[in-house]
Amino acid sequence: MSMDASTAAAQGCHCGPVGGVSSDEPRIVARDGPDRQSERLLALHRASTALTAQTAEPDAVLDEVLPSAVDLLEAGSASLYLWDAEAELLRCVRNWQVPPEDTTPDVRMGQAMAGRTLALGEPLVVNDFKNWEYAGSLGIISGMCKGLGVPLRYRGTLIGVLLIRSYREDSPGFTDDDVRLVTLFADQAATAIENARLYARLESRVTRLRILSRLTSMISSSLARDDVLQEICRAAAELTDVAIASFWLVDEANQVLERRALSDEAMGAGQTIAHARFGVGGVGWVAQHRQPLIIPDVFSDGRVINPAWWRE
Repeated sequence: MSMDASTAAAQGCHCGPVGGVSSDEPRIVARDGPDRQSERLLALHRASTALTAQTAEPDAVLDEVLPSAVDLLEAGSASLYLWDAEAELLRCVRNWQVPPEDTTPDVRMGQAMAGRTLALGEPLVVNDFKNWEYAGSLGIISGMCKGLGVPLRYRGTLIGVLLIRSYREDSPGFTDDDVRLVTLFADQAATAIENARLYARLESRVTRLRILSRLTSMISSSLARDDVLQEICRAAAELTDVAIASFWLVDEANQVLERRALSDEAMGAGQTIAHARFGVGGVGWVAQHRQPLIIPDVFSDGRVINPAWWRE
């Protein structure tokens, strides 16, 4: 055995296939006998069938992945992480039976067990978590003893990590067969997750096209300007998924704006400001600079008119 392999074995950690296990060890034989293998294949089939049935619902797919993975190995808990490429973070999107002490925060590539699995791009087994050099404090505090991390790939691209944990000292260590079984399941889970995402994007696109079609029909058929402006506001709120939208008309000669429509009259009832000068407030800033404006925090930006209304 090489020095690197010896070090990993000493820490109870290895990547990829697990090393050979003595056939005369009763604990392993009992766990991986013919009956157990048949049960696992049936469990894998059931899990795959359940995932396929939920393909059209992204949340349902995510909810199905973790209990199925835990059942496959009779483990203690599991977490599902998805890679956010824009933020360069591995975000935990689902937990199953994870102790409250482990808050499973977002991690960067290479951090903690999930981040290490993603960085390596292959299964990671840690059968002595407390003595593992990359063990996170939250995992230790929550009593994590063993872990199996498997990368999620879709068409060759890493999209996340499936992390399975054991909190029992007397539980058997994760084995070669565990890695193979969960890897098969992870491949199917990744496909189900991406298919559900694709379906959701298509559904969202269809919804947006319907909103635009409705708006176009309204504009072409109505002669009432205020009705058209209100419909534009409603469409804008739906398309951008916001609580409320308003439409302001510009009086260029006098450098003032007048609010003529709201997407939700009831919600906007408390907003009494219906006129603004150029350069005053967010809407006045847009009129003066003729540029889009995004305000991340309406309570700290001085350009916001009547911030008290936003608190209601």
